Amino acid sequence: MARRRSRTDLGERRDTTARLALAGLWAPGVFVLGVAAAWSTWPGYSHRTQNLSDLGGTQAPQPIVMNVTFVLFGLLVLLLAVGMRRSRSTPIAGPSGLLVGCFGLAMVVQGLTPCTPGCAQGTPTDGVHAITAISGFLAVIVAMSLSWRRARSHPGWRRFGRWSAIAAVVVGVSLGAWSVAAAADPDALHGGAFQRFAVAVILGWLGATATKLRRTAVVGPLDTLSGN
Repeated sequence: MARRRSRTDLGERRDTTARLALAGLWAPGVFVLGVAAAWSTWPGYSHRTQNLSDLGGTQAPQPIVMNVTFVLFGLLVLLLAVGMRRSRSTPIAGPSGLLVGCFGLAMVVQGLTPCTPGCAQGTPTDGVHAITAISGFLAVIVAMSLSWRRARSHPGWRRFGRWSAIAAVVVGVSLGAWSVAAAADPDALHGGAFQRFAVAVILGWLGATATKLRRTAVVGPLDTLSGN
């Protein structure tokens, strides 16, 4: 009886984790559609030179579109992070899940703190927006790095680990280039393009993480989500 109950509990745990992973699969699409919708309201907006935050900033024609997108995206990422934390014996559990949750929380704060153009006027909202953006990006880079490190010793996860390592490097380099471009001349260089590239890689990694988590929850070995 106890063994049957244990298997039933494990099945319920798998179902819950699979549903949480599904939120992570939705997150990239929600973000891309939200950006496209916000962009459509602003003729003349440049993805090459302007930040994504500008779409929800004080100068945007319809900032609510991008700010709602930030919040919805962040909430979906938080659900994914909970699923990662529940997958106790996988490489994406533990600190990686916690850091992805920090990234999701940072995105929610982004939507609640619209900033001035380029967050350049030094208002309190600008400060919160900038700090949470930097913190969120750093958190997801570290999550990628930790996932790579832990995946090396987990059969079935090594390919995901290699992708995580590549993603961490690409995102780090792209965000560094974005910072340099913005500091040099925000209106002339391709700062916005560097940011878009970094965000695209992050979205791809989140989607890959959610896919791997959902697959593990549905068809993985019995002890994968049990912590044994």
